[in-house]
Amino acid sequence: MRTHHNIGIWLVAGLTIVLVGTAAASPKHRTISFTGDCQGSGTVAFTPPLTNTARPISQRARGTLICSGNLVDGRGRTHGLTNAGVGYTSREQGDSVSCGLGLDSGPGALHFKWGRLRFNVTERRAAAAATLTYTGAKGGSATGVAHPNGDPATAVQQCAGSGIKRTGVDLTLHADSLTG
Repeated sequence: MRTHHNIGIWLVAGLTIVLVGTAAASPKHRTISFTGDCQGSGTVAFTPPLTNTARPISQRARGTLICSGNLVDGRGRTHGLTNAGVGYTSREQGDSVSCGLGLDSGPGALHFKWGRLRFNVTERRAAAAATLTYTGAKGGSATGVAHPNGDPATAVQQCAGSGIKRTGVDLTLHADSLTG
């Protein structure tokens, strides 16, 4: 009986050593960071539609940016980027937003092939343009500008009528050192 008991103890001890050794050997996960400039286009969808009347709004943005600069991936490796395609997503909400004015914010991410850089974005809308301020989930900052890329007369008509449900946008982004 004691032999079976000793085998059990050795199995548990061996398994513990293997698990602890594996955890110690795995690379330490680091954050991803980006310094550089991006520009591109995408779409923004508004719920409810964006009108000239200020009201609570939710919006989802999705697009593709072309970025140049330096990216440090989760393993600490630096990648020099020149015209690299990067996905952009964000979900924002605001309490009093209209076509002409508003403030909304929410989470988003830049989707590089080496990983996702998470951020929070604050959008200040004045007329057709919006200024964007980004704060990385792990620090750093970036700034940007977004504006509709369609016919301005159509946007004015939609704002005065049933509202803008979805529109194309152009976006520029400058990251001093965005870390997420």
